Amino acid sequence: MKSTKSSILLLLVLFLSIQIHAQSINKENKLIYYADEFENGKFLKDFMLIGPFPNLQPEGTGTYYFHLEHTCLGFSKDYLASIGGEENMKPFIGQTVGYESGKSLKWEKIHSPTDKIDLKKTFTPNDKVVCYAAIYINSDKAQEKLMGIGSNDGMKVWLNGEMLIKIHVPRTVNIDDEYLKLKLNKGENLLLIKIECI
Repeated sequence: MKSTKSSILLLLVLFLSIQIHAQSINKENKLIYYADEFENGKFLKDFMLIGPFPNLQPEGTGTYYFHLEHTCLGFSKDYLASIGGEENMKPFIGQTVGYESGKSLKWEKIHSPTDKIDLKKTFTPNDKVVCYAAIYINSDKAQEKLMGIGSNDGMKVWLNGEMLIKIHVPRTVNIDDEYLKLKLNKGENLLLIKIECI
């Protein structure tokens, strides 16, 4: 059943909390967080974001839209292929991503004043679309961090090109729908999240 809030896409990240000035933009225009400044129990509020990309149904499916691979085409499509793909790209603020017959979008930095990122207010169109959020995490050693995350609706999460989770269900957003162990390498780590809005 489609939730009453399905047109509002919210992303929550808990347990990767940072102090107010603990993220920065480096000379390559990458949004960087520092693992040694994470603090439990608070939210990340700054991300690199790109979208919206179409998440359309194939012709002939009518109004049926129930989070299946064959009815949500954008959820399974790699829209980042022009910059190396979902598993290999290295995004930065201002980077252009080409898709579908000459169309393009750019990565932008966004800041949420609340603990939720409301993508309905960020994007137009904001229905039957997908978007990507990304951050870099710099770590001075190999270590593990715990991340809680929730989404409305489906999402995929990659760390350094390895998919950690794939959720493709209709739901409202809740704090800590899932917990993920982030096995950080020493140095730069890329966290990529693909989020679905219907």
